[in-house]
Amino acid sequence: MKTLHRALCVALSFGATSSCADERPQGPPPAEQSEPAPSTVDLSELRGLGYVDFSDEEDWSTVDGLVIHDPSRAYAGYTFYVDIPSSRGFLVDMEGVERASWALSGSRQWNRGLILDNGDLLAVGVSDDDFLRSLPKADGERPPAGFLSRLSWSGEVLWQKQIAAHHDVRMTPQGNILVLGESRRLTEIHPDCGVIDNGVILLTPEGELVDEVSSYDLLRSAPSLNRFVEHRDEEKCGRGYPNDCLHLNCARWLNNSELAGAHPIYEPGNVIITSRKQHTVAIFNYARRELLWAWGRGTILFPHEAQVLDNGNILLLDNGAPKRREHSRIIELDPIKEKIVWSYVADPPESFYTIGRGTVQRLPNGNTLISSSGQGQIFEVTREREVVWRYHNPYFDERKKTKTRGTLRAERYPVELIEPLLEAAAARNDR
Repeated sequence: MKTLHRALCVALSFGATSSCADERPQGPPPAEQSEPAPSTVDLSELRGLGYVDFSDEEDWSTVDGLVIHDPSRAYAGYTFYVDIPSSRGFLVDMEGVERASWALSGSRQWNRGLILDNGDLLAVGVSDDDFLRSLPKADGERPPAGFLSRLSWSGEVLWQKQIAAHHDVRMTPQGNILVLGESRRLTEIHPDCGVIDNGVILLTPEGELVDEVSSYDLLRSAPSLNRFVEHRDEEKCGRGYPNDCLHLNCARWLNNSELAGAHPIYEPGNVIITSRKQHTVAIFNYARRELLWAWGRGTILFPHEAQVLDNGNILLLDNGAPKRREHSRIIELDPIKEKIVWSYVADPPESFYTIGRGTVQRLPNGNTLISSSGQGQIFEVTREREVVWRYHNPYFDERKKTKTRGTLRAERYPVELIEPLLEAAAARNDR
């Protein structure tokens, strides 16, 4: 039976400043397949059964911490999330209890975090102005505001690199670090303001540069596969902002040997990227700089988090946009047939809507973990679209005038990875 718990806790959009892409989808989206209506836990029914410990008059959306937990159907693990405005990371168990936390001093915001197998953390964020002013200047240039840090489980900063990193960080099968970064400013579109290129960057485990691929060059390299849209934003250029045609937000290295022979897009050494401003998901071969597949324009709006699943399908977050589709959805796509085979839309649809950011993760039991960054919430849904775990960020953005939950990004980690790390930390503290 379902059990629900209310957790008692005390405890910016890092979007682009200008748009370079034509943000109107070109042509009507293809008709989606017939699906059962999305569903969530019926709170009124559950109240009648006695499983919700707040009254009919109470708005459940105001509850902090854990709101829903169905142990029989949720994937048991630990959820790590970054509270972006406060530059903090939190690890919570399935009951919503905080089991570990981290903070990054000198940071304006912590945009993404990744727990490694040995317990270290990788963090991507933006340094605050005071920290930047304290750094030595090279040739009179101010260091990049972005940073990539490696922390120990106890929170010690092992190293930090001031590079224009943003949005995402992953490990490759070879043990290198894959990160996104703003690199050169191009003048092809607008000679005064230029265009920000986004690099797909490989670093050593110590943060030293190995290689970099230009996504601008890549997405323009095969017009038959991808129609790259270039747009001059005169108004924002006049205010000194460069054009942001690309705005990559996710990069994942492919390494599934079972899929490798099924189609060239699954070859080990390929990388899948998501371009928010191009409304596009693409797969390319890193070593050859060869674009192999692209999809999305006309069907999705400002997407995030595209990743190849073990079955060969692609999972992604389709954010939506004001005045066009004011709700978000999760899509599972067959990339060979270019057919949507599963999707999740909340009921009502607008109850899941994050204009920017957001994360999605397919869990080992087939459920899907979603973070609605703009709403400060994390939830897990079954294949039948039932919500079996929901958590609301109990920390609020103190920089905003209205009471707003802190924006976040989240990922679920297995018990067998996290519990030894927690036990080792407890043993160290007992010494």
